[in-house]
Amino acid sequence: MDYQLTMLGISLPQLSGCFPNARYMVLYREDLLQQYLSWKCASHLWLWYMRRGKCYRQTPDQLPPLQISLSELTSFCQEHLHFYRNLQAWEKIGGRVIWCRYEDLVEDPQLVCNRLFEFLGFSAVHVSTQLIKMINRKPREMISNFEEVAPLISNETTKLKLDPTPLSAASASTRRRAPHNSQLLNGLQL
Repeated sequence: MDYQLTMLGISLPQLSGCFPNARYMVLYREDLLQQYLSWKCASHLWLWYMRRGKCYRQTPDQLPPLQISLSELTSFCQEHLHFYRNLQAWEKIGGRVIWCRYEDLVEDPQLVCNRLFEFLGFSAVHVSTQLIKMINRKPREMISNFEEVAPLISNETTKLKLDPTPLSAASASTRRRAPHNSQLLNGLQL
């Protein structure tokens, strides 16, 4: 994400300058509410600070419902919108980027990896994972003040709406997806 580059003091032009022939994959989550909830759960459980071989004391599904700040959720969505708009507007990486939805990766990892392999000019190979979905509850079950935040999330306002665009550097059968600015987070007060 943009904040990771910012934390390291690196801009997109600097990154591209260091790797002028690199190709990039933007893995994004269309459902920003689910991304926000995953982030909140990981923050509460300190998942980023776990050491190898350590067990989780709790899983995200065992957490009590979370109190969600409407302003924090709105800010989270705005930051992600800003990042994707900036990335889309930065033309220098043009045909060197492929957009992949997290939801597609979870649903069919082989299909997404096949697209990625083709984009990179590699032959497809079988992929497998032992990763499991950690959050299986619905937002209504995870958010203690759901009724308060429901207007924001009830009409698709926390979804990134994307338009498929053909890749210039790959075959016509491969597609990339890039954020469509007029549809991103429609309804948020930006």
